Order: sequence, then C-alpha cells, then structure tokens
Amino acid sequence: MNKFGVIIGNIRNPIVFAWGFFLFLNFGCIVYGHSQKVIEKSWDTSVFDKLEIVSDEVFKIKIETKPTSVIKLTTKIEGENFENVTLEASEKVKTLTLKPTYSPYFEAKNNKLAAHKLISIEMTLTLPESMEVFINATIASLEMHGKILNLDVNLRDGHCVLYNFIGNASLNTKQGDITVFAKENVSGIASSKNGMVLNQLLNEGLYLLKAQSVNGNISLLKTPK
Repeated sequence: MNKFGVIIGNIRNPIVFAWGFFLFLNFGCIVYGHSQKVIEKSWDTSVFDKLEIVSDEVFKIKIETKPTSVIKLTTKIEGENFENVTLEASEKVKTLTLKPTYSPYFEAKNNKLAAHKLISIEMTLTLPESMEVFINATIASLEMHGKILNLDVNLRDGHCVLYNFIGNASLNTKQGDITVFAKENVSGIASSKNGMVLNQLLNEGLYLLKAQSVNGNISLLKTPK
C-alpha cells in the first residue's frame, strides 16, 4: 500500500501477440516513424451515444473526458509487422466500435510463426462526458481521467485506474488491480475473491461504482482535495 492508500499488486507489462484479421479503415491520418505507426482519427460526437473497444491485442488504453463535440483517437503501433496493422472502425445504431486489425492482403511468411510475432498497441482517446463506454480486453490496462455517463470494463490481465471519476461504472478484472479516485456523490461496492479490498466510498450516492476481481486488489478512494 502506498502513501495514498492504494493497494499495490504485481505490475505486469503486457505482451501482445498478433493474429491476422480483416481490415476496414474509413478515414483519418496515418504517420510512420522509426518502427512505429501512428493512426489519428476523429468523429462527430452527435452521431454516437456509445463507444466500444473489443481487443485481444491492445496493451494500453488511455481515456480523458471533457465537454467536447469531437471524439479523438490516437493509436500507436510498434513491433513486428507494425506497418500492416491498422484500425477497424464500425458504426451501428449510434455505437462506435474500435478494433485494431491487419490489412486484408497481409500474409505472414510462416503462419505458425505469425501468431507469435510481438506487437504493441496503445490507444489514447478524448471523449465527451455524456458517452457510455464499453471495454472488453484480454491484456490491456485502462487509465481514465474524468466524468462519464456509464463505464463498463472487463479486463483479464490488465489493471484499471480511474482518476477524478464521476459516473456509474462496472469494473471487472481477473488478474489486474482496480484503483479508483472518485469525486463526491459516487458510492462504491467492491469484492475480490483472492485480493485485498479497500473501500472508502459512500454506501449511497448519486452514482454507483461496482468493482469485482478474481485475483486483483481493489482500492476505491476519494479524490484528494
């Protein structure tokens, strides 16, 4: 436990294994650097109520919310065959779904070895406070700052850290820790099967945050004034 009262577990540095997928890229800016590819995209927020990120490859997701009329995304890709990885963005029923994927014409020289090629993908988003967000990821860790209408997170290996959080949330991890610094009027319920739990949030509030983990530690704390 550190000086802020956060329970510290084993910090894991996720490794991403790349698989081949179909490409759908609609618009945006792509920048190439040394062994790195950066994809920048944006959308009008009036078109969407919900954002979904579903991925087995992304290792870090960063989200900042603010009063804005634009959804902004920067995706950084490094590692084996990085130039063949891009972003699939699908739009359906006011929901924007984001998923890293491979180009349709990419074929590894050896398919058996291709599954073991290392790739690192990081997504950084700026979102409006009025959105709902759903994240389902195998190895990704989530870092989020700010207010959101509703947050639904399901992580297997990664950690979940929320700063200055306001809103309703359901946070679930298998191995990773959950740490939340919540503002006033956020109540919290926490349980971990094999980890430690520290809950300083109210029993009742305008917003409800539920946190569950199998092996991770959970710290639900009040944002320092």
